[in-house]
This record gives sequence, structure tokens and C-alpha cells, in this order.
Amino acid sequence: MSLDLASILADIFAQIIVITIITLTSASSYLFYIKREKFGKVFSLAKSASKISPEDFLFTGYCKFYIKRKVFNSEDKDTTNQNTTVEDIIIEKLRTNNDVTILAKPDAGKTRCAYEVFNKLPRHSIILKPTSESISIEELNPPVRTWYLKKKHYILFLDDVQDYAEKIWIADILLRLKKKNPVSILSTLRTGDEFLKAKESTIFKKDGFEHLLHSDSIVKLRNLTLEEGEKIAKKIDKMLPPEFENVGTPGIITIGWEDYKKRYFALEDKFKDDGSKAKLAMKAARLLHIAGISGITHKRLIAAVPAMEEPELTQNEIEKAENILKDQDIIGWDIKSRQILSGGKILENLVTDYPLNDDSKLRHLKNLMEKLEKNEDS
Repeated sequence: MSLDLASILADIFAQIIVITIITLTSASSYLFYIKREKFGKVFSLAKSASKISPEDFLFTGYCKFYIKRKVFNSEDKDTTNQNTTVEDIIIEKLRTNNDVTILAKPDAGKTRCAYEVFNKLPRHSIILKPTSESISIEELNPPVRTWYLKKKHYILFLDDVQDYAEKIWIADILLRLKKKNPVSILSTLRTGDEFLKAKESTIFKKDGFEHLLHSDSIVKLRNLTLEEGEKIAKKIDKMLPPEFENVGTPGIITIGWEDYKKRYFALEDKFKDDGSKAKLAMKAARLLHIAGISGITHKRLIAAVPAMEEPELTQNEIEKAENILKDQDIIGWDIKSRQILSGGKILENLVTDYPLNDDSKLRHLKNLMEKLEKNEDS
């Protein structure tokens, strides 16, 4: 009888222990879940590198096919003997807790490059993209370890980092994350005006961010080669645009001219009077292109502006307009030949607000010929 009672008590005690362990484990898991969910709400993206998807990045014209950009000397276009890629360099920097800024022209694939890099990181790498709203830092309590007890490596992803220029609370997020965990920053930034603005912004003067624009943190995305462009076009069943050779971005193949148009029509909002003059220079180049004149000299642009019945632009104003257009990666002229770098097609696709009608076009062409003849440039 005493043996049976002892056995029963032992069974009850064992069950209590099991129930206690299950209860504590469940409670611990629940608290971990709550902490993780609360932490995740601070960010528009907060996921393990192993769980991210294209939908997290809101890609326009997403194509599963991707070409890694091999690193090679700009004077040597033969990539057959080169194995290191831009992505390899970024992955190695992040794995060794270094920060990276991907610098490239619009539509070069900066965000897509970041996505491909994240896909190759170990699953304890946690990708964090802050929201655009400021947060209560006191409530930010980042989980230190994964459920399998590996210490988390946080990757603070600042896509289009210039958008965070005055959001100094981002620096507080970085400090809080760094208290107990390794943290790296991966940012993307456009060349030209955005880069210049970033250099003057508040965030890059804060501890932890000031080095993001230094050469040792910057990784540049080169233009795609013609061969690479043809591979992408073939995979997505599209014709390679004739202007690709001069533009050199995957975006011109996958989504076309939409981003260029946005930048063209935003010139006035962005640069005020200088932006209006930059658009005027584009219209003057369009008129010259309609006239069959491919050499875009300053003299010809100066003649074309009043031919459109617009106020004349000076040489300095034309040069300033050129610099704005080049910085925005909208258009450029070759220094020696004065040919349009992106081909005449870019003028047809972008300058859709000129000419207004056939009558004005014929009148402006007549004015242009008269002015060029007067300048002995017929």
C-alpha cells in the first residue's frame, strides 16, 4: 500500500514538473512573441534575411532573373576572367559588421542589389527598415537572440538614405540597437543632386552615420554591359531599347522611361527657376533633334530657345541647366562630339510637353533655321 502511494505521489510530482515546464515555456514563448511583434511595429520591414520576399521591397517591374555585376577595371570591358561581384563585396562587409552605401544612378538597381544581398545572409541577420514616422525610443526594446539562442545581427536598411536626411531619431534607433547586438547599416543613394544633398544633411553628421559617405563605405554600381543588357531583355521577352547602350541601367529595360519622366517633370518643383531653364534647354535640344541636328552645341541651344518664342538663355544659364540635367541623370551631352549621351530617343520619350502642335513646330523650325543661318551655322 505504501509503495502504491509513493508511486502515485511520484507520478503526480512528475506531472506537476512537466506542466510547470510547459507553462513556463509557453509563457516565455508568448512574451518573446509579444516583444518581437511590438518591436516589429517600429519598422516597415523587420524580418530575418531568410524570410524576406520581393513584396517587402515594393519593386516596380520585378523580374526574377538577376545578373550579379562583376567587378572589373573600367578600361577593360572583358569580365570573363573576373569572379568577384559587387554583391560579394557587400555581403563580406556586412558579415564583418561594416556599413555600406550602394551608390548609383536612378534605375541602376540599388534596391534590387540590396535584396539579393539580404537573400545570401544567414538567418540570424535581421533586416530592419524604419518607418517614416518618429518613434518613442524608450519603447524600443530589441530582442537580443533568436529562438535558437543565436545572437541577432541587425541590418538597418536605409533605402534612398537622403529621405532620412533630417530624421535624427534614426541615430537614436542605431544607438539602442547597438547596446546589446552587432549592427550594420546598408543604405542606398543616388548619384548627383541626392548625393550632394546628403553630404550637407544633419543625419550624416551624427555618430554612426558620418562615415556612410566616405569612400571606404561606398560601393558603386556600374552600368550594365551590352551583353548583360541583352541577357536581361531575352529573359523577360523584351527588345533591348536602342538607347540602352548609353543609359546602361536594368530599369530602362524592365520599366522603361517612367522614372526619367518623373525626374524631368519634377525639375521646376525641385530647382525652381533653374529647373524651368533646365526644361527649356531640353525643349531646345528636342527642337534641334526635330530639325535633324544631332550636335548639341551651346551656340545652337542658345539659338533654339528664342526660336521657340521663349526668353533667351545666356551661356552660363545653359551650362547650369546642363549640370542639373546631368546630376539628375536625365540627359547629358558628350564633351567632344556634343552628341546626346542617351540618344535622340530620350528626347522623344521625355519632352512630351513640346512641341505643342504642328503649327508651332513648323513656326519654330523656321525661326531656328533663320537664327542658325544668321550665326553661320546652317
